[in-house]
Amino acid sequence: MTGAGPPITERVRERRERFGFMYVTVLERHPDDFAPVIGEPRGT
Repeated sequence: MTGAGPPITERVRERRERFGFMYVTVLERHPDDFAPVIGEPRGT
């Protein structure tokens, strides 16, 4: 996945619902970019 913020959050949520994914792997060089997305799929 590429992108930022809400579009990524929506894709993570969609794939979790569709495929049952509970974990997402983030490349070591991108944790700060992905951090805002982490709590969003659960709505927290």
